[in-house]
Parts: sequence; structure tokens; C-alpha cells
Amino acid sequence: MEKIMKARTQRNFGIALTIFSVSLGSHSAIDITFDYSLDSSGFFAGANDYRRQVLDSAAAVFEARLLLDSTDAIAPTGINTWALHFDNPSSGARFNAANLLISQGEIRIFVGARNLPGNFIGYAQNAYSYFGDAQWRNKFRSRDSIDKFHSFGGAISFDSLAPWYFDTQTSTKEDFPNAYDFYSLAQHEIAHILGIGEGPNAFHA
Repeated sequence: MEKIMKARTQRNFGIALTIFSVSLGSHSAIDITFDYSLDSSGFFAGANDYRRQVLDSAAAVFEARLLLDSTDAIAPTGINTWALHFDNPSSGARFNAANLLISQGEIRIFVGARNLPGNFIGYAQNAYSYFGDAQWRNKFRSRDSIDKFHSFGGAISFDSLAPWYFDTQTSTKEDFPNAYDFYSLAQHEIAHILGIGEGPNAFHA
């Protein structure tokens, strides 16, 4: 069984996010972690590693406001397996991240950059598959229902050729003519990973 969610952001985009906290039942904070292991182009590495700070700042907006119903960690073993499926954010080739260990409350996002097709400057993907015993299957099914969606993570590709503005001081306001605000776009794509968009049952409900 596979649940597929795909979301794309065009060059001319608008962002309107309503950020809220879930207070029903037992809950815990989310921890958005970024995996740079597929960043083969060095978009976030070397002299560009300051860009990670901007990405972390975008994630912190959600971490400070969103709470999740308590969920178990994802620890595959034996016949109980799973995988995230997405296009490699740096190459575009299909990639399967199999049997990741996901801590309680963690949402892991692989990031990278490449020349994206068409007019896209950002591309978020969240698809996963799983196989195992009934308890294992229920663990995944319970995360995507009409009243809740708990993301495991996914991948975000950024356009490597776009004229980006990287704001390392997001509390200030400044002009950046003829450039795209990386901080705002990152928030937009993270929101797709979190379930805002086509796919999750809770979003449609």
C-alpha cells in the first residue's frame, strides 16, 4: 500500500498559511530535521552552508506552533519494512529511502537543488510505502485519517538557477528586487510535506 502526495510551487507564487496548534489529547512538539546527504550540487554545503540557517528558520515557524498527537517512533525490524519515495532533489532520479529510523515527533526532509523544469522554483514530495504485520500496518494507517495527518517526511527540491535571496535575519525587513525569497518558499514547501495540499485525508476533510 502506498500513499502518494505531490506538490509543486511555481515561480509566481503566493503564500497564505494559517498555523495552529493541536490541543486534543496527548501531544508533543514536532522536530523537523533536514537531511543533506543527497545535496550533491553543494547548494547547502561549503560556502553555501549559511543557507541551512535560513532553512532551519523556516522550519522553526512550524516547530514553534504545531503539536502532534503522540505517535510512536518508526523502527523497522523483521518483516516490518517501509520506505520514502521521491525524486532525488539534486538529480531528479527516482530515489527510495528504505527503512529509515524515525524518532518520535521527527519529520525528516531530504533537500537539494537542481534546474527544475518549467516555471517551478520549488518541488515538494511526500510518498511512502510499507509492508508488515497488522500492528505495523495500523501504525501507518493511523497517521493518515480524516481527523489527522502525521508526516514522516519527504523531499524538497529547490531550483538551482533561480535568483534567490537568503535572509539570515528574518526578523528584519529589506528589499530584494528581482529575487525570490528563499525563506518564504521554504515555508511553503515544508507546509506541503506537513500535509497542506493534495493527498492527506485530513486535509480533504
